[in-house]
Amino acid sequence: MAEPDREVSRALLLRNQNPNCIIRHIHPGQLSVATYHGTDRQRLAQQFRNHDIILTTYQTLRSDWATKGPLYSEEWFRVVLDEAHHIGNRSTQIFRAACDLECLRRWCLTGTPIQNTLDNYGALLSFLRILPFVEKSKFDHWISNPIRDKRPHGLPKLRILVQATCLRRTKQSINQSHKLPKCKENIERVHLHPDDRELYTFFSAKATRIASGSLQDDSTDKNDKNILPIINFLRLICNHGEDLLPTPAVEEWRLKQSDLVDSRMTQSAGESCALCHDNLHSSRGRPFCALCLLTRQDSEPTEMSGSSRTQSPQGDTPTFPRRPSAKVEALIRNLDSEQVENKKGSETRPVKSVVFSYWTKMLDLVQIALRQHGYSYERIDGQSSLPQRQEAISKFNNNPACTVFLATISSAGEGIDLTSANHVHLMEPHWNPMAEEQAIARVHRIGQLRPVITTKYITPRSVEEYVLEVQWEKRTLSRKALDFAANSQREVDSERWKALRRYLDLGDGI
Repeated sequence: MAEPDREVSRALLLRNQNPNCIIRHIHPGQLSVATYHGTDRQRLAQQFRNHDIILTTYQTLRSDWATKGPLYSEEWFRVVLDEAHHIGNRSTQIFRAACDLECLRRWCLTGTPIQNTLDNYGALLSFLRILPFVEKSKFDHWISNPIRDKRPHGLPKLRILVQATCLRRTKQSINQSHKLPKCKENIERVHLHPDDRELYTFFSAKATRIASGSLQDDSTDKNDKNILPIINFLRLICNHGEDLLPTPAVEEWRLKQSDLVDSRMTQSAGESCALCHDNLHSSRGRPFCALCLLTRQDSEPTEMSGSSRTQSPQGDTPTFPRRPSAKVEALIRNLDSEQVENKKGSETRPVKSVVFSYWTKMLDLVQIALRQHGYSYERIDGQSSLPQRQEAISKFNNNPACTVFLATISSAGEGIDLTSANHVHLMEPHWNPMAEEQAIARVHRIGQLRPVITTKYITPRSVEEYVLEVQWEKRTLSRKALDFAANSQREVDSERWKALRRYLDLGDGI
């Protein structure tokens, strides 16, 4: 081997998962494996050529790329991108950092090469330096545009391209070769508490007004920019009522309810929000109401903060909510039912459950309920350090008394082994269905000996049903692309916008 292999992996893989996987598949002493990560990684940089395989992270790669660090002073024999879909967006620094590596061989490993658009696949081809698709314009000219325009030669070209560049190992083939136990999926439809439904209806009506105004503009991007923040408010309400909403949103809701606000006075002022056209209680020189001003400033609430009013770092006790939400109550009921055998003192492997949410603050509220019901649990999220993640996973996997694992879907969606569990709970639908599949695959994977049951919590007659429809569209796009067919992206966008209006209208008057 002329130069060492190195694998660009996710943070947890570099010290926990990948070294063990490599060791299991090589003869002892045959290959030297080292990790390039952390503040002392410069020492290892002087010894790259003393090791056969160097493990690092995408974050470290980006850092070295920005500073022209040691990773870019080598010409590697082979670069392997694990979870390669992380470079699927050509506009990101991660994509540019990966493409700028000098190497003789390039591999991409991913279970989800297409997450949103066909160009996710095009970005991988660009990294692989497969001509003529290194440039986006070439991929668009030969692949994306013909498929979008439904030209007869578009799909045959995609078929040839995929067959020439992709080795597929489907879940079905894994099941056949390794005899994985079955994975059953349950949809639990959880109705909002009456006061939360009233809150939902208020914000749904506002979203409908914004959508109606946006329909006058043909720009889908502008429509999405205006409406998506309030759509996320609706998603937060489905999870835990007003407890997850940002303060300005709650204040707007309470002003609407307050007897101190005389609607006739606000109407006589002749001032209305320029975006949703609601009357302004106090404009303060602004053309927008407090809520729309917030949505213009904020985009998608992050998984780190959740845009919650309850700010509490990991490990602290979050502020107690008014009461558990309907979803949290359903979760506790299901956990109690699942773990009946544990309470009987069964000698078999304990039943364990993994709970995923998009927002850390939702996990805070689930955490409160778990404590109140006497559950022993571990947790990781985007704020967890590498040692904290390793310790939490080790305790969950090895401590029979620890039966629940909490995680944000991004922090544990890939690269870790949670096969000690056999139940998965998804507290809300994710815009990206592949992220859900990756999360479930932490439990339903090679090494799992028991059937796995996945429970997805959905609020009926809410925007969550629209999210499910978006998921279906994205799965269809991915499947058709890999199975040599595809819908027009323009048609998908148009139908998605119509579906959103339909689900918003369902929320009114319920």
